[in-house]
Amino acid sequence: MQTTNRSSKALKVLVLGATGNQGGAVAHCLLKNGFGVRAVARDPAKEAARSLADEGAEIIQADLNDRSSLEAAMREVYGVYVVLPFFQEHQEREVKMGQTVIDAARAMDVQHLIYSAGSRSNERTGVPHLDSKGEIERYLRSSNVPYTILRPVAFNYSLAAYRESILQGQLIDPRDGNSVVYQLAEDDHASFATMALLDPQNWLWQGFNTASDALTIREMATVFGRVVGRTVEHVQISWEEERQVAGDEVVRLTQWVDQDGPRINMQARHQKYPWLTSLEHYLRTHGWKNLAVKS
Repeated sequence: MQTTNRSSKALKVLVLGATGNQGGAVAHCLLKNGFGVRAVARDPAKEAARSLADEGAEIIQADLNDRSSLEAAMREVYGVYVVLPFFQEHQEREVKMGQTVIDAARAMDVQHLIYSAGSRSNERTGVPHLDSKGEIERYLRSSNVPYTILRPVAFNYSLAAYRESILQGQLIDPRDGNSVVYQLAEDDHASFATMALLDPQNWLWQGFNTASDALTIREMATVFGRVVGRTVEHVQISWEEERQVAGDEVVRLTQWVDQDGPRINMQARHQKYPWLTSLEHYLRTHGWKNLAVKS
């Protein structure tokens, strides 16, 4: 990650979802870059919360549906990082939650709110999971709260769902082998959030699509095989089979991504940010190396 010379000293950031994969990566990155971190955790005794506390984070509890609780959590913070729970159904709950967070940030005069939305969620996609985030985006842009909107593609930690089939030599997916899949390392996403806070002049009032790598399904199978230590082949299943396993909302999201895509020029992205994490490097450093051999 490349940063500016701006000092993060004495700047405190409230991180929502700090014990999850995404929020946790952001909290750790901010701590490493000198920010004070106030981490919201539903369970302060959770290992992820204890790890953050050991690094110097302040661990608190807050209710994302309760504005007064959020206002108390935002007292004397410079910025807020917002990632909201995933709802397969009843996305209006997510919208209401997002609006409550934004209202609290406005009341507490937060100087920089970073909202983690979704790929191209600033557009009308017809996918409830993305359109709910788009509704929150529009509310944020009308709120006068200074913001940066990050729009992540699929996070690499979601690849854990493939683990069992990969060990059996199969990458099971309903998409064609030539379909391009955009992936994002959570640490890269955290780096972009940190860069935005360190360099607000170039990041405030902006939206940015975050991605680390893009490979075809067939290329992904090859990478998986090279890392885990056995041949892995793509096995294409029907969308109905995928729906039975993953649910309708995930299928609708995956189909939209497959047909319309994030539309990110990854060659230009890698030229500008050469530190971005390749899928192979991510797998090798996140427990996948020689996994089939060890098993």
